[in-house]
Parts: sequence; structure tokens; C-alpha cells
Amino acid sequence: MMWLIFALLILLAAALLIFPLIKKKPHQQYNSGDINNELKENIAVFKDQEAESSQMLEQGFIDEAEYSDLISEYKYTLLANVKGQLKLKKNNKESGSWVLLVCLLLMPIFVFVTYSFLGASHDLHISNLLDKRTFNQMSDLDRIKLNKKIQMEIYESLTDDPTQINYLIALAQLKMENKNFFGAKETYLKALNYKPNDPKLLSEYAQAIYFSENRRFTKDLNEILDKTLKLNPNNSLALGLNGIKQFEQGRYKLAVLSWKNALKTIAGNSKEADALNSSILYAEKYISVNDFKIPIEITIPEVYKIDKDKVIYIYAREWQGITKPLAAVKFKLSELPEIVFLDDSMSMSDGRSLSSIEFLEIIARVSISGEVTPLPGDYQGTTGKFNFKEQKKAKININNKL
Repeated sequence: MMWLIFALLILLAAALLIFPLIKKKPHQQYNSGDINNELKENIAVFKDQEAESSQMLEQGFIDEAEYSDLISEYKYTLLANVKGQLKLKKNNKESGSWVLLVCLLLMPIFVFVTYSFLGASHDLHISNLLDKRTFNQMSDLDRIKLNKKIQMEIYESLTDDPTQINYLIALAQLKMENKNFFGAKETYLKALNYKPNDPKLLSEYAQAIYFSENRRFTKDLNEILDKTLKLNPNNSLALGLNGIKQFEQGRYKLAVLSWKNALKTIAGNSKEADALNSSILYAEKYISVNDFKIPIEITIPEVYKIDKDKVIYIYAREWQGITKPLAAVKFKLSELPEIVFLDDSMSMSDGRSLSSIEFLEIIARVSISGEVTPLPGDYQGTTGKFNFKEQKKAKININNKL
């Protein structure tokens, strides 16, 4: 529709130029051949008058003074006639203004053809398709079809110019909506080549990594999150992801804090706000009323040379009792803090909390496969029999290879 508006504006401008041409019509049109003939006739008349006056002078009918007066009068008459005819000829030429009129009328067509040839009409076509996505009444199937159509149009534009970052971002967002998380991740990465420090773009890239990695917080994802929040501590998407990360690691208070900060940056009546509020209410159930916490210090001998990307599980269970863990957390070795805490908010057993059990056993196990259950090749350590009231702090040396 934009090109139509543009064409109408040109027509309006043309009309302002055309109006004076239409209004100022010559009263009479003359053929250029007729005008030339009349000029010749006037000159011929002058020559006849001049010859006749010379003859009268020779015959003595007039003297030199009278002869000069007659010639001057004839010249004046001839000059007046010539000026009048030249003016008519000029008016006749002014009829060529209609050529200008036609050119002005054809200008919008010329502009549109040029505009289309240069490719801008394709951009407008994509823009119109993107606008259609805002209609809430569109069915899911129609939206998927429209998304695929837009992606094909964007691919065509990127083939001509792969540096169009707005199209790269739009393409990545469409892939996310169609649950093509790997494709979205790759496209976001291309866009980041042109805007490496854009926090909004980084947060969307982090989200794509999160979903493409089956909702796991990889080393790359953690680095992107840290960079995003450093550039913009109020980025709602990054704060939301950080809250999930903290919750999974048992840091429920930090998760709630991150989600509450995210809430401050988004509209209160949005779907995102509803999801954050639900997450906060859920996480607050895990926050212990008391401050019962077991600090755990874990040592891994350097001789094992374990890959830092491996996962370590730390969990507590009743000493020589039910084997089901009472509380547990997990970390990547690269993210393992110096002191790990287990508390009642991490309870995994209904009606049984850490503080309610007198003797515990706390186990730390590095899973080579990433599985929760122990497998051959894993590395493990244990406190043995542990009483919090007496020992206050648990120390585990991972010195056993399964």
C-alpha cells in the first residue's frame, strides 16, 4: 500500500504544476506555416510601398523630407506587424506545455516501475506479510503457513544481500515460533556477527540455545547470559532464563529475585507476566521458613583430570535408611562453587526434611554419562555417617571410581 500513497502524493504535486497550464489557454491557435506566410506578405508590402515612394520622389510628387517620413512610417508598421506575429508564434509554442502535462501524468507510473525494479517493492511485500501475523484471529495452521511463506521471501532477500540484519532477526524469530530451535540458533549467530553487543539480540540467542539444548544450561549459554546481564541488567528475557537456572540449582531465593526483577520490566497484564508470577509462587514454596542449611565442601583429586563439562550430583539421604534422596542439587564441574548448600527447601520426599533426620549420608558423584543413576566410570565420594548438630560442615573427597 505504501507505493500507492507515494504515487498519490506525486499526482498531487503534478496537479499543482498542471493547473496553471490548463488555466492559461491561448485564445487562438496558429499554424506555424501560416505565420511564416504572413510575415513574408508584410515584408513584400513594405518593399512595394518603398518602391512606390521612391518612384514618387523621382517624379517630384514628394520631396526628400516627405520621402523619409513615409519610409519611417512603413518601417514602423512593418515592425509592429512582425512583433504581433512573433507573439502569436510564441503562444503557439506554449501549446507544447501539454507535453509537460503528459510527462507529469506518466511520472507515477515511471516511479513505480523504477521502484519495483530496484527491489523495494519486495521489502514492502515482506513488511505487509509480517503485519498479517499480528491478527489474533488467525488459526495456528494458517500462521505456520504464513511464517513459512515469509521465511521464503526473506531467504530471497538475504540471497541478494546477506548483511540485512533486520531480516536475519525476523527469520530467527519465525524459526523460534515454528519450533525450529537449531535453525533459529544459527540465524541468531549470523545476526550477532553484525551486532555482537546487542543485549536484546543476545538474550534471544540465549533462549534459542536453551531450547535447542533440550532446556539445559550449557557453558555457552551461561556465558551468553552473563554477557547479556552485564550489558543490560534489566533484560527481562535474560532475567527469566537466569531465574530458571537458579531454580534448577536449588537457589530458590535467587530465582525469585531474578524473576521479580524481570517483572519490573514488562507489562503487568501480559502472558509473560502471568508466567513469571506463577514461577515465583511455585519457587517460594521451596524457600525454607528456617535457616537450616548444610554446607558441603567437595574435593576432586587433580589426578583424575575430569572434563569440566561433566555433571556432578550432590545429594543427602538417611544413613542406612531409605535410599531415596532427601535433597539434591547438580552442577557442571566448571560451575561448582567452593561451598555447596543443601537445605529443607530442596526436599524431595513428602513429609521428610533434612532437619528432621538425625543421621545423614551426603554423597557427591561425577557422572561421566550425565545420567542420574550411578554407572561404571563415574567418580564418587561420601561423608559416611554425618550429624549436622555435631559436625556443622560436611567434607567430601571424591576418591572412588565406580
